[in-house]
Amino acid sequence: MEQPNIDTVDTCCLNIDHQNRSMATLTMKINKRKKNILSRLLQDERGSPLVEEGMLLGLSLIVIGIIIGLVLQVLGWSGDALGSIYQQLDQIKEQLLRLLGGSILSTHISFF
Repeated sequence: MEQPNIDTVDTCCLNIDHQNRSMATLTMKINKRKKNILSRLLQDERGSPLVEEGMLLGLSLIVIGIIIGLVLQVLGWSGDALGSIYQQLDQIKEQLLRLLGGSILSTHISFF
């Protein structure tokens, strides 16, 4: 087997080292550009009213959702309560009819 030429190996290593330095320099330039863009965006206040209005809109949607949920919960509770009242009235009607002997009144009394 033939031994590699030392000059060829050194040239190859130099090329790789130069490529690594070029990539590092490019990465540093990109990071510097990102920092500049970010600092300009943070200093620019033209979009702040839009951000504030967006946050207020989101907050109002959350509050409206909570209010609707509470209303539906109260309506569900009141519906359950009315159903329970109707059921109790029906039981009272049935007991009265049994007490009276199931007369003609049974066809005329209805709570529904």
